[in-house]
Amino acid sequence: MVSVDEIMTSGLFTLGPEDSMVAVYELMYNKNIRHVPIVSAEGGLIGIVSHRDLLSATPVSSESKSNIYSNTTTSEIMRTGVETISPSSNARLAAMTLERMKIGCLPVVENSQLVGIITSSDFIATAINLMEQIEFSEDTF
Repeated sequence: MVSVDEIMTSGLFTLGPEDSMVAVYELMYNKNIRHVPIVSAEGGLIGIVSHRDLLSATPVSSESKSNIYSNTTTSEIMRTGVETISPSSNARLAAMTLERMKIGCLPVVENSQLVGIITSSDFIATAINLMEQIEFSEDTF
């Protein structure tokens, strides 16, 4: 069995509930990520802001965009009650949860602390690795 902790991302970029939409945008843009966990000062998961959440909160008018981005906090746009998974869980269960719920990531929580995140991109990387292993084993016979 492949467990979640074997393929999750553990070097996380997080923000707090009082950070602005500017901080979310800059973090997503600079780190090329699509999901930002929002954590308490103690490291507990409060919610998550996805790229889609950021776009939904972005006004159409560029005149008000700067004002909204500066004056809106992550707590106002984050999703709460986020589905999570433990690091020891079966990675297949994580993949099935992502697919069934039509979501792009699952925060990985252990002892009420955010320890990682597993995304659809992690599963794509795993699939590529498995296909390469299969192709290599076929070439050696």
